[in-house]
Amino acid sequence: TLFRSQHYKQLDRDLLLFGAVFHDIGKVWELTFDTQIGYSDVGRLVGHIPLGSELIEKKTKEISNFPYDLKNILKHLVLSHHGQLEYGSPKRPKFLEAMVVGMIDDLDSKINTVESFMGSQMHEDQKWTGYSSMFDRYFYLEILRKKR
Repeated sequence: TLFRSQHYKQLDRDLLLFGAVFHDIGKVWELTFDTQIGYSDVGRLVGHIPLGSELIEKKTKEISNFPYDLKNILKHLVLSHHGQLEYGSPKRPKFLEAMVVGMIDDLDSKINTVESFMGSQMHEDQKWTGYSSMFDRYFYLEILRKKR
């Protein structure tokens, strides 16, 4: 699972799983997948976060008596998953599960960015990367080299 539910008993596992699966669902319409990955018109004009929220709105209307509060909680998981307004979230997380989804998304992004940067810096006898201004540090390459 994504976390040890016995350790974080206060977290709602269903909300975390929903957030993990659906936080980027709008990318299905935001991105194009022709000969290369690009952005669709609706992706550039609206973006994946509002598109995901619109999908939740549409699908919950199709379920009779879907709880209004739950619909808004699910939409909030999508709307807040970038964590901060300056990162593109229309809303900042307002409950613990929304914070966790945003933190995991941020962690995933940072791990991928660092791994890509380190991979691009792998030169023969070099033990360290060049300076990363994004992360304000050098990275040690020997551990990554041993894993490859």
